[in-house]
Amino acid sequence: MRGEQNPAYRQPSGMYMSKIRLNKRRIPTDRWSAVIASPVDISGEIDTDKHGELVIFHGGWGKGIERYGPFLVKLAENGYLPIAIDTRYVYGDRQLPRRGIRQSWRVGDTNPYFSEADRAGNRWKYRKPTVLLEILRALDLEEEPRKLVGHSEGGRVQALVARATPNQTTGLYLVNSAGTGDSSGGANRMIQANRNSIREMRASDDGTLVAVMSALGSVAHTASHLNRFWHEKTMLQEADTWAELDKLEGIVDVTVFHALYDELVSFDVCAVQARSRPWVDFIPTAGSHRNIYDRDVQDLIVQAMAKE
Repeated sequence: MRGEQNPAYRQPSGMYMSKIRLNKRRIPTDRWSAVIASPVDISGEIDTDKHGELVIFHGGWGKGIERYGPFLVKLAENGYLPIAIDTRYVYGDRQLPRRGIRQSWRVGDTNPYFSEADRAGNRWKYRKPTVLLEILRALDLEEEPRKLVGHSEGGRVQALVARATPNQTTGLYLVNSAGTGDSSGGANRMIQANRNSIREMRASDDGTLVAVMSALGSVAHTASHLNRFWHEKTMLQEADTWAELDKLEGIVDVTVFHALYDELVSFDVCAVQARSRPWVDFIPTAGSHRNIYDRDVQDLIVQAMAKE
């Protein structure tokens, strides 16, 4: 079905980035709940035989799913069943911790997917990949073959998910991934990148509303969870995604895309690491850290997926 439009997706005429409406669904699990979204109808049983090969997408830190709407649409247009998972809050309704969930979150020192995880690891490093895997289990998709795509922090998350479920992972695609290059610039570079992104979107002919809403979502996420913000920022800057990818050599096909002018994660460091691993397909791309929103980069990702 690759290369053919997903029959379950119908694109409205004259659609712009700011007008894309994704189908959303909240998925409760034993510990957490989170939101999934897709341009395809995901309200009932998710049928890959009917809707196409499963692609699980995880976006960047603090970014809402809507920001990636055009990329999800492109995947649907090419015959895939794209599902984006929003694990920014993972505490349930109204983005606030529930008492019971908060306690199990803090004292839990076991993990069904990552045996090496301790209490601190379950709270930080393994939190989001565990949420993603729990959601797949809740959807009865845990054994379903899938491609994993991650942008920015989502790349770190997806590398861990692939390592935990290599038999179900038919391809791993990282775009400007955290942990593949130096990201020691700190919060100031993050803030400046958001400002630049908004200016770029305002200068374009569409997408302004989505860009502004995404930036406001990042601010709200930070302001409402300041302690988590600093812990997660430190975790991202210390992430070593290459160490996780090395465990996939000869098991999972890995493609790494990285922007030449990435202002958050160093391209030069990523290129050196990638070229020392001939089993990784390394694809330099134009633009900055957020170039996944560019149609040309989206096309490159879809082309790479079609080769598998």
